[in-house]
Parts: sequence; structure tokens; C-alpha cells
Amino acid sequence: MSHRTCSRPDCDRPHLARDLCRKHYYQANPEKPRERRTQHECSRCGSSYLTRNDPRRTFGTCPPCSATVRGPKAGAAHSESARVLRDLKPPPEPKVKTCQHCGESFIGTRRAYCSATCARESAMTAQGCRDRKCRDCGADLGRLSLLILCESCRVVSFKAARHATKQQRRAVKHGVDADRFDPVEVFDRDGWRCGICQRPIDRRLSYPHPMSVSLDHVVPISWGGRHTRANTTSAHLRCNVAKGNRIEYAQPLLVG
Repeated sequence: MSHRTCSRPDCDRPHLARDLCRKHYYQANPEKPRERRTQHECSRCGSSYLTRNDPRRTFGTCPPCSATVRGPKAGAAHSESARVLRDLKPPPEPKVKTCQHCGESFIGTRRAYCSATCARESAMTAQGCRDRKCRDCGADLGRLSLLILCESCRVVSFKAARHATKQQRRAVKHGVDADRFDPVEVFDRDGWRCGICQRPIDRRLSYPHPMSVSLDHVVPISWGGRHTRANTTSAHLRCNVAKGNRIEYAQPLLVG
């Protein structure tokens, strides 16, 4: 089998790069770092060839012979031998494991739960989402839930917060003190009882129901009242609208 040699006249050394042998290549390119190479003899065709010094590699045939050995037939033979070895290998014994969530026995190797449902319920339980109750009204949110409020309480909390932001802007516009707080804190402080008619407020009702909860200022902002927790109280929407900005309603609340 013929191999490439140096293109320089009267030089039959093996080819390294750019049609040159090792000696003439580094003479023409002195800036190139020299790589140490070792000469080997092919065990198949008997020709000599150069390889890089790599202790991790073993050399037996030259590159052309290696390409011939690694052809399609060699790949097919390797696949066939691997299939034979796989068929001769005994199958693994089934492992009986216990589910970490429900305690049932199942056959598996890498699983810790018997089903995807048990895995999901275990993860949700670890996050504290199992049999969760509504934070405000205590209603059941379901067996597995990521929510902290039911639908009605979410609507009430959202609308109350939006109304509180509006009241804060009004207080700043009139030049009085304004605090940033959640109206639900005032409602819980007053026990969800109207500060005008002294009757209980159904927290499940939402705006625009006349008996829904609303935030009332004891001293109206238009009279110089501050938007603070001390100057606010819970009230029915109907009672709050009927009061308006009249100051006489504030006297019994301030005395009480």
C-alpha cells in the first residue's frame, strides 16, 4: 500500500502537512510549535507511520488500515456481538418496593412512588398545600390547592386594596397624612362589624352589593381627616354612602 511522501525532491520521508515531511514543514514554518511524534509499524500492511505521543492511545494499524477495519461491516459485527451478550445476560430480578406516600407495594427500580399521582400528592403535602383552608373565611379550597383565598375572598381583598389606594391618593391630594395599609386589617380589627349601624358584615358579599364591606373614614378626608388605621373603620357600603362626608356621624364613633 502506497503512502504520501514529502514533495521536496530527493526526500522520501512520510508526509506531515502541506505536502511536506516533518523536517521540511518546520523549516518552512519555524513559528509553529513542534509536536513530538513517534514512528510505528502497521501490523496489517507493514508500513511505517507517525503518531502523536499520547499515553492513552494504543496503536496497531496505520490510518488507512484503521479506516478499513472501522467500516460498515465492523460496526455490524460489533452490534451483533453486543446483541448476543445482551441476550446471554440474565434479566435483572424485579425489586419490590414500598411507596413512600401511600405505603402500597409495587415493582420498580428507580421510582420512590407507585404512581405519578402519589408523587404529586407527596410534593404538594411537603409544600403545605394539602387540605388548605381559606385564610379569611375558612372555606375548603380542595384536597390539593396552591391558593390561600377562595374566589369571593380574593375579589373582596382585591377591590378593598384598590379602594384603599384610591383613598390614599385622595388624602395626599388634600394634603393630609396617609398610611399604606391593607383594609382587611381594619375589617379584622373591627370584627367585620359596621361602625355606623353596628350590625355584622357578610364578608362573602362584594361590591356593588349594598351590604358589602367598605372602608369608612371616621373624620372625612374632605374635613381634614387622615387616612390612617385609627381614623378608619369597617362599614356597609349602604351605610357609608348614606353617611357621605357629614361630620355628625363621626361624634359617636370618636367618643366610643
